[in-house]
Amino acid sequence: MKRRVLLGTLPFALSGCLSSLPGPDGPRNPPTEPEDDPRAEAEQKPLVAGDFRFKRTDDETLRVVLTVTNRTDTKQTGTLTGTLTLKGETYERTNEVTVGGDETVETELVYDEVGFEAFRDADSFDFSATIE
Repeated sequence: MKRRVLLGTLPFALSGCLSSLPGPDGPRNPPTEPEDDPRAEAEQKPLVAGDFRFKRTDDETLRVVLTVTNRTDTKQTGTLTGTLTLKGETYERTNEVTVGGDETVETELVYDEVGFEAFRDADSFDFSATIE
């Protein structure tokens, strides 16, 4: 007997649950593309500074050895700028670099006023290299 009552009320109970099924959500039309297409590849610079190592010179000063890569198939020349910040002091060095097409070369920047021991014992430093 209770089964008949349950089966009789089941359609009414489910109709409330099923009547509010989720509908489409979101905008009706896709968004318009921006004028400057972010998917377009950004122009890359032909010369890029890569790995660097800190070394000691014969005079016990700091020398930074860097690799510079040419991403084009033609010879490129640029100015390498290395900026070192150590104990609140900023030191900057520049060096002209010429790299053949699709080649990688090593170059160095020497910081005569920075002793290697002082650099090694420093709590922190900041170094960056750019090529223009």
